[in-house]
Amino acid sequence: IVLLDEPTNGLDIPSKSKFRKILASALTEDRTIIISTHQARDLENLIDPVIILDSGQIIFQEEMATITQKLAVRLVHEKPRGNQCIYYEKIMGGYCIVTENQDDMETRVDLEVLFNTVINQTDRILPLFESAHPRSVS
Repeated sequence: IVLLDEPTNGLDIPSKSKFRKILASALTEDRTIIISTHQARDLENLIDPVIILDSGQIIFQEEMATITQKLAVRLVHEKPRGNQCIYYEKIMGGYCIVTENQDDMETRVDLEVLFNTVINQTDRILPLFESAHPRSVS
């Protein structure tokens, strides 16, 4: 087990790239690497499963494949209206929106946007993942 706390803080771009390559080469089925980071974009291609904590409690824990199956993350030019959008944030060039993936779209998950979605829309996001974790009936 390897525990890394903010491993990319203070690294320049070439060093971050080298760090990702080294970390990726060390990944095996026999190793567990736990990464705690606020710099999610630095490592998002290496993180699976995604675990989000709020006030020391796990509020979200999912495999990346399940996340991409359940959610679609897209860029749109117009501000979203209505209730179809679970979460959105203004970015350069428009709005990054998170919706339920009803069309089986393949989209890239931005971990910072996912984090903001889970923290700001917990009541809307968690029910989407309950079907991925059926509870046994006693």
